[in-house]
Amino acid sequence: MNDNQNKSKNWEKALFPLGILFVVLAPLVFFFWEVENPGERAIFLLVTGLLLAILSRFGDVQELAVYGLKAKLERVLSDAYATLDQVKEFAKISAISSLSNTGRSDWLGGITDQQKIKILSSTQETLKRLGCDEEEIKNICKDFHDCQLTDYRQALLGSNFDFGTEQGLYAHWLDLRRRPVIPPVLPDELTAFFEEHNLMTPKLRERLEGYKYYYENHEFQDFADFEKRQKWPRLKATKSLDNQCPQDRQ
Repeated sequence: MNDNQNKSKNWEKALFPLGILFVVLAPLVFFFWEVENPGERAIFLLVTGLLLAILSRFGDVQELAVYGLKAKLERVLSDAYATLDQVKEFAKISAISSLSNTGRSDWLGGITDQQKIKILSSTQETLKRLGCDEEEIKNICKDFHDCQLTDYRQALLGSNFDFGTEQGLYAHWLDLRRRPVIPPVLPDELTAFFEEHNLMTPKLRERLEGYKYYYENHEFQDFADFEKRQKWPRLKATKSLDNQCPQDRQ
C-alpha cells in the first residue's frame, strides 16, 4: 500500500469519530441550545454525522458490496446452472423414452404419422431451448428414427408375400422382414434383395430412394406417400423354378 492510500485510510478513520460526535450533538442542540430554528440545526448535525460515519467506512462498504454481491451472484448463477443441467438431463431422458414410445406407436396403435412428426419437432425445439447441441439431439432421436426406418422397411417388404414355391426367396424376405430395429437395414441391402429376385418396379425403386433419403437425412422425401404405406401393393414372385439358383431349389 502506497503513501497516498495510507493517507486516504487515515482520513477515513478520522471521519468516523467526527461523525459520531455530530450525531451525539444533534439532540443536545435540539433540546438545550437556545438558538433560532434548533430543529433544523439538529437535523443538519444528524445528517452530517451519519454521512461522515458512512464515508469513514466507505472502503469497507465498497469492498463488501463488490465482493459480497459477486460471491452471491456466483452462488446464484452456480445454482441456476446446476438446476438447468438437472432439468436438461431429465429432459433428455424423458425425450428418449417419449420418442421411443412414439416411434413404436404404429405397433401399439393410437398415434398418427402426422402426430409423431409434430412430437418429434416439438421435442427437438424444446431440447434446443434447454441448450442441447445438435449431436445430443441426434443421439436422443436415434431410436425414433430407427423405428421409422423399421416401419419403412416392413412396408416395402409387405406383411405377407406371394412367394409361390420359392423357399429361398421366402427365407431371404423373412430374414429382412424380421430384422431387429437396431441397426437399421442398409438401403443398398434392400435394393439388392429386390433386384436379385426380380421384384423391382419403377414405383418400388422410387420408394427405395425415399427409404435411402430418410436413412441419410432423418426426414421424409415423400411423407404423403409414406402415410399411405398400408395400401402399398404386396410383393409377388415372378421368377420361375427353372430360373432359380440351386440354393433356392433346396
